[in-house]
Amino acid sequence: MDIRHLKHIVALADEGTFTAAAARVHIVQSALSVSIRELESELGVQLVERTTRRMSLTPAGEMFVAKARSTLLHLDDAVQAVRAFKGVVQGRLRIGILQSLAPYIRLPELLESMRSRYPGIEFTVRSLTSKQGPALVASGDIDLSFHPVYPDEKTRGVEVTPFIEDALVVVCAKSHALAGRRDLRVDRLSEQRLVHLSPERTLRKVTDRILDEHGLVNEVVYEVNDVETMLQFVSSGLGVAVVPSKLASYSTHRNALRSLRLVAPGTTLPKWRVVILTRETSPGSETGLRMAKDIFLAEVPKFLRK
Repeated sequence: MDIRHLKHIVALADEGTFTAAAARVHIVQSALSVSIRELESELGVQLVERTTRRMSLTPAGEMFVAKARSTLLHLDDAVQAVRAFKGVVQGRLRIGILQSLAPYIRLPELLESMRSRYPGIEFTVRSLTSKQGPALVASGDIDLSFHPVYPDEKTRGVEVTPFIEDALVVVCAKSHALAGRRDLRVDRLSEQRLVHLSPERTLRKVTDRILDEHGLVNEVVYEVNDVETMLQFVSSGLGVAVVPSKLASYSTHRNALRSLRLVAPGTTLPKWRVVILTRETSPGSETGLRMAKDIFLAEVPKFLRK
């Protein structure tokens, strides 16, 4: 048994499929399968249930993955501590990002600036869903993640740093009947054909909450997986959508869109909120990682879009 076996079983547990796990650790699927079987053979116990449709961990597998994850984290801590001992800012920062981050921060410029000024810090970037972010940060597989927050959402095992708040607006095509208006009351949303994101997306949850809190029902006609497709539908006149204001102004379809303030007299509407999640660490551990995170967080405000 060696370190690669631990990395492979943890990747498989996180990704849920051999294909995705193999891509994550940069090997072919057949090599990953061999590695997992080697590990099972050495331990003398089955770690993974394999079927034609899905993969799941056995109870022994779940226990082993928890221990393997902890071992890898402690190993990384030791490496970073030795690097920090040299007196140079060194470390590895694994960053999780979300769709629609570009309207708020010039992330490529931030990473390039950090790479130039702190060559000892290694950066990796991974796109995450809103569901993946907190779990991967808490487990230590991601060190820092931008995360959209659903109202009243509770995050455990992670530290939360505010990033942005943005008002929600209604967008429509310039040819739409609403295009001449400056605002739209919430209670008029039920009269519109809304273009929705899929139910697991945080923006969809926020929109559904607004409708629910105002006793509104809206038939789902268009449901898409990404914001750009949603705005493409809107700009084509198929319906309207509720989006953060900066997202509407930054979109590639912005010249074909009109934005209306969403108003609800007598009530306060939720805002689009994004935070930065980092893993809770003890003061005496992970010196290199903590330094890299602190430097990154200090640089973020310099690269926010106006």
